[in-house]
Amino acid sequence: QPPPDSTPGGTSPTVPPGGTAKYKPGYRKSWAVLIGINEYQQWPKLQYAVNDARAIEKLVRGLGFDEVIMVLDREATQQRILRVLGDELYAKTQDDDRVFIFFAGHGQTQDLPNAGKDGYIIPVDGDLNNYYSTAISMQQLQRAHVLRHGCLLLRVAPAIPWRLAR
Repeated sequence: QPPPDSTPGGTSPTVPPGGTAKYKPGYRKSWAVLIGINEYQQWPKLQYAVNDARAIEKLVRGLGFDEVIMVLDREATQQRILRVLGDELYAKTQDDDRVFIFFAGHGQTQDLPNAGKDGYIIPVDGDLNNYYSTAISMQQLQRAHVLRHGCLLLRVAPAIPWRLAR
């Protein structure tokens, strides 16, 4: 049985004077990339995606994440998202870092000729019909080098009708 001051899995929280536990899971550095899009150029506008990203920001900062990168609304272009995930994080992170990626916005699936499907997240400048060239595929996200110790949480509309914040 673990000691009473440890958490399941063996990590021990560090409790600062304020009383909020900050977990030290053994990673060198913890990164969060939080993307929220309400004001789409071509897709229907959303109400809560940016607020959800900001609520997650408070959560990860409270958990002691070292670096939090916010990409909101008009900043959340395909080029900017891919630059952050593929170029910037690859250059800045190391093998013993962890990366948490949160996306709140539109998502879409596209039928493939072999009866499969491709999934996409839709950036602010994504086209309504040309997903391959204007959206970001799940394969692109999986290939991102930063996911070696990572977690991807998608909150896509309208498939998941929940809100973290208003």
